[in-house]
Amino acid sequence: MKKSGKAVSGSAVSVLKKKPVRKKQVLPGFFFVYMLEMENGSFYTGYTVDLAARYRKHCSGKGAKFTRAFKPVRIAVCWQTDVRGQAMRAEAFIKSLDKKEKMLLVGKPRLLKKMMRDIKGYDFNVDSLNQRTINMILE
Repeated sequence: MKKSGKAVSGSAVSVLKKKPVRKKQVLPGFFFVYMLEMENGSFYTGYTVDLAARYRKHCSGKGAKFTRAFKPVRIAVCWQTDVRGQAMRAEAFIKSLDKKEKMLLVGKPRLLKKMMRDIKGYDFNVDSLNQRTINMILE
């Protein structure tokens, strides 16, 4: 506090010098890696902690630049993991695949673990979700 331009006590100055307390961000238990089938027949791959909200964002045209240009038709396939780094690596791996390989994953989502182990040497704990589970999450 100041009184006529002078600090009343030294404690006011020390309060100003304190660094802000950084709150630890609490994340939900699962990360979802998903592939969207787009209206032009291509695929978009991403990861999120809230699948329903992210899908709504893509559909509303407020998601990624690619999904603003080509609207999503459906979630073609989805995987879940409890480790953010695994979700990020899975997303990057899927994005590196060609369309034929991505179509193979859509038809056989459980191949992701094998492909990542064989090609990249990663041993991941990712589980594919069936369409019924995806629909329940989206409701």
